[in-house]
Amino acid sequence: MSGYVEKKLNHPLLSAPIETAALFLPLVPGYNSGMSVSHSVLRLLALFTWITGGVVLFLKGFALFTEADGLLPGAVLNYLPFAVAVVVGGLKARWLFLPSCRKNLTRISSLANPKLWQFFRPGFFIFLLCMVLLGVWLSGWASGSYLKLLAVASVDLTLSVALLGSLVGFGERKRIKEGRGAGRSAKGRDEGITLRPSSKQGRRRS
Repeated sequence: MSGYVEKKLNHPLLSAPIETAALFLPLVPGYNSGMSVSHSVLRLLALFTWITGGVVLFLKGFALFTEADGLLPGAVLNYLPFAVAVVVGGLKARWLFLPSCRKNLTRISSLANPKLWQFFRPGFFIFLLCMVLLGVWLSGWASGSYLKLLAVASVDLTLSVALLGSLVGFGERKRIKEGRGAGRSAKGRDEGITLRPSSKQGRRRS
């Protein structure tokens, strides 16, 4: 069993994103020394993880769809995973993944001394590992079975749509920050305008 899991984990769909992340992590400030990093670095790492997960799940789901289509070419049922992904994945993105994304970004902003590994909570990494192992097992379990392939492909594509569809949370965070900055600038200009007449009045009185 361990050999089978190891073989699946070495699959290009899983190993390529991990290897890519390993190449870029040493370039992140504070990676080798354990020093603190900026909140922006943590947000970028969270964004990279979110996108990587969505893309990998889409490729995995599409590979299962291709295998199912090879077993029964041209069947209308073959496209059921995509329909399920759009409907269920869209709902998950709106009501589950997007609030989770916003909550994590708020947590990152509240960190007083952010560390490199804090772009997600420790429990998330445990959950992610369990999901990877479960996905590996499900792929092997569904192999060769038409209905099972469609079922697992539906799950993978649904999660992919939910992850990629909730990416708007990262853009919302940026717009909020820009809006706050513009508000402070406008407030400063207004205060400056009201202060100037009062200073002139003071000089006249003197």
